[in-house]
Amino acid sequence: MTWLSRKSRAARPKNQRVAPAQAAATKKRGKVKKFNILKPLRDSLSGEWLGTWNKRGHLPFFAFLALLFVAYISLVYRYESNERAKRDATRELLDLSNTHKSLLSEFETQLQRSKLDDEMADVGLVQPASPPQILIEQ
Repeated sequence: MTWLSRKSRAARPKNQRVAPAQAAATKKRGKVKKFNILKPLRDSLSGEWLGTWNKRGHLPFFAFLALLFVAYISLVYRYESNERAKRDATRELLDLSNTHKSLLSEFETQLQRSKLDDEMADVGLVQPASPPQILIEQ
C-alpha cells in the first residue's frame, strides 16, 4: 500500500467505496520500495549487528577505529609537547632579551665613563683616587 492510497483512505469516510479505476491504478503500481537512509545508522546504534554470525567481518572496522584513537592521542600529545616547548622557548627568549638589554646599558655606562676620562685627560684633569673632602674655612 502506497502513501497516496493510505492518505486517500484516511481522508474519505469508511463507508464510501473507491472507484474501480482508482483501485486498479493502485494495484498496477504495486508496492513501492522505500529507501531508508537512516536504517544502517539505526541498526548500528541498536547493536543488533553484534549478535549476528558475521562478527569477524567488523574487526577491520574496529581496528581502524582503534588506529584513529591512537593517532588522535599521539597527535594531541605531540601538540601539547610542542606548545610546552614553545612556551619555554618564549620564556628563555625573554630572559635573554632582558640580559642583553642590561649588558648594553652597562657597556654604554662604561663607554660614557671612558669618554669622560679621555676628555678630562685632554684638558689636563685627573680623576681623584680618594673621595672629596670638605674644606673648612679658618
